[in-house]
Amino acid sequence: MTKWVFIPIIKGVNYEIKIDNNANVIGFNINNVSLQLADQNNYYVNINHGRVTGFNNVFVLFGAIACLSNNKIKIKLTLNPCDYIRGFVIPLDDNSLSNLRNIFDINNNSSCVSINPKSFAILNKRGNINMTEVSVCLEHANNVVAVHNGDTRLENIENVQSIIIRVNDNPITITDNNILRIFRYSTTQDGQC
Repeated sequence: MTKWVFIPIIKGVNYEIKIDNNANVIGFNINNVSLQLADQNNYYVNINHGRVTGFNNVFVLFGAIACLSNNKIKIKLTLNPCDYIRGFVIPLDDNSLSNLRNIFDINNNSSCVSINPKSFAILNKRGNINMTEVSVCLEHANNVVAVHNGDTRLENIENVQSIIIRVNDNPITITDNNILRIFRYSTTQDGQC
């Protein structure tokens, strides 16, 4: 069974996208945690003459922030439409779902909840993505989704080493920081959870 999971792209986390000869994404590594995709026909990366020229199907979740906690991703709601997180929604099989605990700060105060795909905006939409729901790992407090009511700021991904693309195990490093400007996200004012 395939489960679609929202993976935010944020500072302090390393992402590696593995692509085969046919430009199909066959896997993601997030902070060295391997995720195998259940469906490979999704277009996330544009590559032209051995260079990354852009990203497609970047999902935007409004009213939420992301930050690092215990070297893992934590997502909190703010319910403020000016706050948002950008990232990919990737199809995972049952074997990869257990690896989410190594990526997200999931404990007794967090869980993955299902959200309608219409709750997201999609930037540079390409291809037909067939999903009925998206799982988002959110922080909870006393069995209720936690809402952050502090100050937030907008953060950019600026380190070209944060995202590595591998085509048949050959790395293609992003050489232009402008390409990464698509990955903006809201975080707490101090960047910590």
